[in-house]
Amino acid sequence: MMKLVIIIFTTILSMPTFANDLDNSGFKRVELGLGIVYGETGYGAKVKYQLSDYLIGLELNSIDLSDSYILGPNTRDINNESDDYWVFSASIGKDWSYGWFHVAVDVGVGYGAGGDHNNCTDEYNNDNSYELCDYEVERAITVPISVTFVLGKKTGIGLSLTHAFSSLDHNSGLKVIIPFGSFD
Repeated sequence: MMKLVIIIFTTILSMPTFANDLDNSGFKRVELGLGIVYGETGYGAKVKYQLSDYLIGLELNSIDLSDSYILGPNTRDINNESDDYWVFSASIGKDWSYGWFHVAVDVGVGYGAGGDHNNCTDEYNNDNSYELCDYEVERAITVPISVTFVLGKKTGIGLSLTHAFSSLDHNSGLKVIIPFGSFD
């Protein structure tokens, strides 16, 4: 829940700058995404800033490892620990615009943390059953490379394909994104 609040807060803070016409530096856009993130269902937000000829991006993704709904309740153990991971990354990239069609390429570095349930056993207490699991925290350094295709002006819809090289595993993902801001 805290991750969703951070994503919404980042979006709200960025919204007043959407109306600004930018020259070569400053805020560029925010991208809200939903889909497969690093091989699992998830959602996230990326804020991009223009710096000279390159784009600097900051991105936060929440990765849902449970079998529940993408934005719904998570599977938790008796200690109320979630299987969710979050990944924060910073990237540098380049945009190319062709009228209403836009392409962006980003390379970054990120840090992720989350938990994993293992050694689960079925427990019974007063006719109630639950799983009691060990909860192991995992952390990873990632190097995400993404290619984004967008159709639109000032707002649009697109696809973002990401492959992340990680200290834990190598994963790919495909998100549907809705960007707000400038592509030029």
